[in-house]
Amino acid sequence: MTELLSKRFETFVSLEHHDFNELTFTEEQDDLNIFSLSNGRFWEGRLSFSLKQKHTSKEVFEENFKNPLYNLFHRRMTGVVAADDERITLKFFLYSRNRRPDEKFVRITTNCVYMTYNFKKNCLYTGIVNGYHKKKKVNKSVKIVSFSNDTVNDLLGKYITWFHFVHENLPEKKTTKNGFYDLLSTFIDNIPGVVYDNEKYGTKTIHKTILTKKNIKLSDNWSSFSCHFPQPKAKDFKKYGDRYLNVIMEINGLKGDKIRRVLHKIKNFNPLVYHKAVRFFGKDYLLGKSDDELQNIFETTCMGDFLNMNFASIHSKKERNCIFEIFKLVINDEINPQTFADHFIFYTNLKNYENIKWTSTTYDEFREEHLNWTELNDFYTKGTFDRIYNDKFESEVTKPIFTDGKTFYPVILKSSSEYNDESFIQSNCVKGYIKRPDALIVSLRKDSPDSKERATIEFRISFDTVIELKRVQTLGRFNKSLTLEWDNILPILDKRINDLVYTFDTPKIKCKIGYIEFTSESKFVDYNKIRLNRPLMRFYDSSDNSLEWEDKRVNNINDIAIPLLEEF
Repeated sequence: MTELLSKRFETFVSLEHHDFNELTFTEEQDDLNIFSLSNGRFWEGRLSFSLKQKHTSKEVFEENFKNPLYNLFHRRMTGVVAADDERITLKFFLYSRNRRPDEKFVRITTNCVYMTYNFKKNCLYTGIVNGYHKKKKVNKSVKIVSFSNDTVNDLLGKYITWFHFVHENLPEKKTTKNGFYDLLSTFIDNIPGVVYDNEKYGTKTIHKTILTKKNIKLSDNWSSFSCHFPQPKAKDFKKYGDRYLNVIMEINGLKGDKIRRVLHKIKNFNPLVYHKAVRFFGKDYLLGKSDDELQNIFETTCMGDFLNMNFASIHSKKERNCIFEIFKLVINDEINPQTFADHFIFYTNLKNYENIKWTSTTYDEFREEHLNWTELNDFYTKGTFDRIYNDKFESEVTKPIFTDGKTFYPVILKSSSEYNDESFIQSNCVKGYIKRPDALIVSLRKDSPDSKERATIEFRISFDTVIELKRVQTLGRFNKSLTLEWDNILPILDKRINDLVYTFDTPKIKCKIGYIEFTSESKFVDYNKIRLNRPLMRFYDSSDNSLEWEDKRVNNINDIAIPLLEEF
């Protein structure tokens, strides 16, 4: 084959060591060693030669190849585009050899990945060859590309991984994709009769070229269906005709002029949610909706796992329409899918206790209804809770904080409704923290006490010689990290909390399940004293105190039975 283009990335790293190693000794803690085991000093860590300096030149590598005081790394990645009369191929080779200090043998690793377009067969195939330097035990595999995934992007991922590996000991070397796209453009440009897609150098251009050469008729938005599993095979085109969209519909179980009309307009293809919606709402119900509503269903990027409920149990047409309005908010990423699923579960559960109706059709209505149902469901099954904090501590912590011309409002979460509301707005699991005695949750809100722009913060309540409040979690919506604008306010809140620790008392909690109410104090339990009675538990932390509720019913709330509606 004739080489059209090649790129090479190569590094030589030589780690020079002293001819001695250092031992790090630590003193045992006598107050912890209650069984008087291993008295004296002991060393930690693995024995190794002490590093002297690092060299990155090929000359030093070759000069000291047999020097037992050197740890040697030679890594090389090569990209090649080559062609002949039948095919063109893009290959990447990875070569690595390493010799550790005081070892005589060299470890060699070789890998190859490639992508080849066959001119005569009009097909693309990919393969791997691992251990190509060996005479035996070479691992090989090859397969024809079905275009159910983005082959070029997968190859780019391998390129980036190998580039990082080659430059692992040179962290200052930044990843560059230029070499990859130079090779890729050469590969695609040299395919005879190539038909470029909007994304000129990508998988879709290769796919479009192959389909065009097979005389397949493509719709204007055909690329919306490319890289989707499953893709049509030769037998599918033979059976259903040469129109790409018609075959896509057939193999995905889609029929009808209305669906075809909608599919001609979509920019993203997600038939899974549509099929789930058909099973949930019914085919006739969905086909009665507008083209725009159906288009939004096909284009959603969310998964359909949240539609595993039985819609047939809802006989009210008004309720069905309400549910569909909320479903539209879910597929538009305005409401978390799991929240929608939880709402339906609450609906089903509460039907056993009360005659409720699904009436929400907007975001605000759904939020209010969901919070009400959450509390009502907890009332009958899990209980509702109110945490009680020291009045002085709470009043001081929740004072507004003014910094950099902005105002932030710290809110200590106490009731079940507050925890549920925070969890709904932030799309996190903080509602499950209300029964954790050692978790003080502060919702830090920007600009107003009711702002949706907020941070959910957990302070851990612990005790060694005094009570401590330490910030252990600080997250934004969807449990994402906060932006830089929060960096200045968090230390101010930390200092305020720390300065007020002297006023802090361990929390109380008021529990209510059904019509049963009780209140529990919390206390620290010293597990060290418990462990002294367990001879096998020899190692422990002297500050291992756990905050627990005194009334054990708080954590065993499900054992309290509440009668069903038909039992009244």
